[in-house]
Formats: sequence, structure tokens, C-alpha cells
Amino acid sequence: VHGAALPSALHLPALRLLLLDRNLLATLPTFVFRMPGLRELWLNGNPLRPQAAWPPRLTLLMLGGTNLHEFPVALMALTGLVSLDISGNPIDELPETWPFPSLVWLSIAGLNVTVLPPSIANLVNLSALYLTGMPRLRRLPPRFADMTALTFLSLRGTTLAAGSPLPPVCRDAVPCKHHMSGCCR
Repeated sequence: VHGAALPSALHLPALRLLLLDRNLLATLPTFVFRMPGLRELWLNGNPLRPQAAWPPRLTLLMLGGTNLHEFPVALMALTGLVSLDISGNPIDELPETWPFPSLVWLSIAGLNVTVLPPSIANLVNLSALYLTGMPRLRRLPPRFADMTALTFLSLRGTTLAAGSPLPPVCRDAVPCKHHMSGCCR
């Protein structure tokens, strides 16, 4: 079902997971705001325009390849996010603050950023970070080395300058074969 064919109203109050990948959606269907149980929303591959709001109880949001040109400011209200994917978007700059204390999994792979904001190191629960395919990224923030919860970091296709601070998971250069743990470089 593509965006134009989605029903305008759905009443599924207990629905927790909604997969709307590759549906040609430019905006969120209004029915997602009437789903109090919705926790996981997959929107990968949709040509989304900036959204003014997101369903407030989301813990997982997948926005990979949605043609976002800027980090969606409205996401800042989703402080309960555990997993966020904004990979594969033409975003040049990330926000200075990251108000996601529960974030465990983050993919910003393929973005056009040259620097990561220092506050990304404040994501104390972050255990997996995908920085894959970011050739313009040259340095990691100084406190990046303090991210002790990080068990997986993908740096493939990223050309970091010598001396960039690396978290403990990278210090022993553990190979990661199946993206489960270690530091992929």
C-alpha cells in the first residue's frame, strides 16, 4: 500500500509496531497520533517533509533514507527514544544538544556532517553507534573516548584524522564480523 492508498483513519489503540517503509509518504498519516500504544515506527525510504510533531511515546524511530535535509527539530521532544535511525539522509549538521537519555542504538551513517557535536558523548546509555560511510567526518569529540557503554561502533568509510579520541571498544581493535560488538574500521 502506498501513501495515497493509506486509510485516513485507523483505530488500533493497542498497536505497538507500525511498518510504513517505502510507502511514498511525504507526511505522517494523522492516524498515528491516535494510537496510544504505538512505540515503534518505521518510515525508511519515504520522501518525508519536515514534521511538526511525532507520536509522543515512540521508543524506536526509523527514518533512514527519507530525504531529510536537516535534523528534525521536532524529534527533540521524543526523550524516551531508545533507537533512532536517520542514516542515508543529506543532513550536513547535527543538533548541539541530544536530549535522549535512554538512547541505546543510533545510526547516523551516510550523513554529510564534518563534526559530531560534543554533547553526543552525553548519551551515556548508547551501546551501538553507526558512523559508516561518512567520509567528511574527520574528528570525534574529545569526550567520545569516555563513552564506556558503547559496545559497537562502525567507522567503515569514515576517514578519521590520526589522534581522534576512540572509546574503549576501539582501543583493543576487536574485529566485528556480524555487527554484534567491537569496532569496525
